Amino acid sequence: MLVLLAAGCSSYAPVRPVETRTIALAPVLNESEVPQIIAPLSRNLREALNHSAAWQLVEPEEAEVLLRLTVLQLDRNAISRDPDDTGRPLSYYEELMVSILWESDLPPPWGVQPVSMVSASTVLYSQPSLTAAEAAAIGELAEEISRKIISRINWPAGSGQ
Repeated sequence: MLVLLAAGCSSYAPVRPVETRTIALAPVLNESEVPQIIAPLSRNLREALNHSAAWQLVEPEEAEVLLRLTVLQLDRNAISRDPDDTGRPLSYYEELMVSILWESDLPPPWGVQPVSMVSASTVLYSQPSLTAAEAAAIGELAEEISRKIISRINWPAGSGQ
């Protein structure tokens, strides 16, 4: 048994380490009517970059890649209404759109164009409080947008591999 185990381990090769690239995140621009999105979006994206094996978060002047995010719009549509008061929505569908501008000599991981769009969506229930639902939804949307951005930039072309 020991001979089989030793023979099996003789062909082991460790996974090739990822070459770390430097990246900076410019301040998030906001063209939407949702001012509270900037803090969670910046925080989530910075945290994800700090935990990434492919990227090292640095100051813009030291970075190989500079990401510029612009929150474009938040669309909200009522999807159900109070049967006793048809003017009062009970739930909404929200979709947040963000553009990512890749500034680098490295090719963008998503193709030739330096700009890519990312969206996230959620359903809000206005009962018991629309304000509480909006606050929770902003955090969820920021988390989903950050996850999608990290997923996009972690493609091999984005990390120079």
